[in-house]
Amino acid sequence: MARLEFSSSSSGEESGLPWKAIGLVLLIGCSGAYGWYQYVQLNPRPKQNIMAPQGRMTAANKGKNPAAPMLDKLNLTDAQKAQIAAIEKETTNPAKIRREVAKLLTPEQQAKSKLLRDEAEAERKLRQEKKDRMIKAAGGDPNAIKERDKQLQEARRARKQAAEAAASTPGTAK
Repeated sequence: MARLEFSSSSSGEESGLPWKAIGLVLLIGCSGAYGWYQYVQLNPRPKQNIMAPQGRMTAANKGKNPAAPMLDKLNLTDAQKAQIAAIEKETTNPAKIRREVAKLLTPEQQAKSKLLRDEAEAERKLRQEKKDRMIKAAGGDPNAIKERDKQLQEARRARKQAAEAAASTPGTAK
């Protein structure tokens, strides 16, 4: 009958190598994850308010031509740019500016302008649909989204103040 022999290694290096490698991989992975977490905390994304009007006359863009980004894409001549500047100085009514500028454009520019307006309208419709979905998800009340955002901001502010208070209090463990 064959006899099984079990040998025990006193150094333990043979059986410990895979665990050391796994531990090293975990250590590196956790360090990278923690570094990324710290980076995100110190460099947050800018807040986007999807409820804010976009493309409308607001205090920030008052007095500027709302069609200026579109006009840049039409490859206007210097003469056309000068005429448009004169029209903008003459009136601040966006509808009148659009009518006058449309008269200055060549047929190719008018076709491209129509295409750009159609694209902008499609984007506006998508934004409105997204806004409507959010309002529906909030129970049909547009103010519920703003209220929820205020509550979240207050909760974040309270957590931050509590963390700062705990950090500044001597004798407390972090």
